[in-house]
Amino acid sequence: MLLPEILASCLLVVSLLASLISRFSSWSTVAVVLGSLFLVGTVACVVSALASALRARQRDHIRAAIESRYPDARVDGLSTGHWLITDRASGHTRCELAPHGGVGSGWNAE
Repeated sequence: MLLPEILASCLLVVSLLASLISRFSSWSTVAVVLGSLFLVGTVACVVSALASALRARQRDHIRAAIESRYPDARVDGLSTGHWLITDRASGHTRCELAPHGGVGSGWNAE
C-alpha cells in the first residue's frame, strides 16, 4: 500500500528539518517535532480515508453488478467478503459468490 511510503518520506523530511532547526534553538525543535507529528497524522488519516472510500465504492459497484445479474434476489455482503444471494420469493439461498462477484466455492453455486 502507499501509506508506508508516504509515512516514511514524511518522517525523513521531519527528521531533516528537526536536525537543521536544532542547531538554532531547542524550543524550535520541539515545535517542529510536534508540528510534524500532527502533519504525519493528518496525512495518514487522509490516505486511510481515501483508501476506505475507494474500497466502499468498489464494493458498491460489485453489488450493483450482482444485483443486475440476479434481479429477483437479495444480495448481502458477508463478513468474509463473499456475497450471499437469496431468492426474494422463497427465501432460499441461491448461491454464495466470491468477493470479486464470481461464483465462489461452497453452497449451491449456479
